[in-house]
Amino acid sequence: MSEEYGPVESILASVQWDRWQFMFSAKKLHKLKINPHLLSHGHFGDHLWIADPAQLLLVPEEIRFPNDIKHNNTVYVGRHATVGKMHFTKLRGHDVGRLIGDETVDSTHAFWWIVDSAKTRALFIGDMDLADVRVARAFIERSYDQDLKIHAILLPSFGGVTTHGSLQPLKLANTMSELAYDLRDIYRITIAALPHPVEADWANYNATHL
Repeated sequence: MSEEYGPVESILASVQWDRWQFMFSAKKLHKLKINPHLLSHGHFGDHLWIADPAQLLLVPEEIRFPNDIKHNNTVYVGRHATVGKMHFTKLRGHDVGRLIGDETVDSTHAFWWIVDSAKTRALFIGDMDLADVRVARAFIERSYDQDLKIHAILLPSFGGVTTHGSLQPLKLANTMSELAYDLRDIYRITIAALPHPVEADWANYNATHL
């Protein structure tokens, strides 16, 4: 493993995150021929891409593939799964709301995943609405209060959009930027971006779209 890479980079490089992958040579945390694919939600057109029929898919049990998508190596996850040295925990919207002590939060745009290995934790948020940004900030704050530190966070990087609850074209992009800089400056969290479709200048790493 290159000396420039540590346990955070190993997690990032060991998973296909929806349609994104981090292309650096950190040590892999599994012995599979191809990285396991973690799915965050059911928008298959822009979030699902299967490179190999043997690839292991980890899918929230609430999601079912359309009839025209056939894949035999799928694990439907209720709450937890383990692959190699990585442990995966799926969080539904109301799980997140309960964890931050906010009963008004009962849904998020996508399922959230915590991937941990060797006491290092990454939070994967594959897609977000504007309202989810506040929830993500509160989740990180609570994780520190409970001594469950998040070491890296994967966030979508938006350009100008008037969807996802954002009526002003740059509102979501600017709010995401503020969140990323705050998390990095206050908590020293590694920020990894999933370009939707633009790369993020606020990220330590930008993934490659597959």
